[in-house]
Amino acid sequence: MRSVIFVLIILAVAIFISASFESKKKESNTQVLPTKEVDKLATKTDDSGQVFVDAKPLKTEGKNLQFEITVTTHSVELWEDLSSVSKLIVDGLEATPIRWDGDPPGGHHREGTLLFEGNFVNPKSVKLIIESIGGEEKEFEWEL
Repeated sequence: MRSVIFVLIILAVAIFISASFESKKKESNTQVLPTKEVDKLATKTDDSGQVFVDAKPLKTEGKNLQFEITVTTHSVELWEDLSSVSKLIVDGLEATPIRWDGDPPGGHHREGTLLFEGNFVNPKSVKLIIESIGGEEKEFEWEL
């Protein structure tokens, strides 16, 4: 009886060790992107002045480029039409937005998507400029 228990304990330890090695093997096969690759399309924030703006590229190549924009303030009204006060510079070439899909002018919190049209193939850099939001200019740049 003791020998059966001893064999079962040895077997359990062997299974545990084997499972542990297999788990470590799977972890080592997981591909981890370098931080630089992940940050290429990271949300950029400009929290200077009275108006805070977050900008995140949703699409940075092809026919239409899209940016998710979030604007927050507690001191001024946000009356600007973001499609009229924004521009995009892609590899030195300027584009203007064709549409703002989001909250209408007014209030202290707005969010939506700014859409630019053009034929952008393998851009190297993208700069979004909001020329006047709450009386301030905001710039966001991504190296792709």
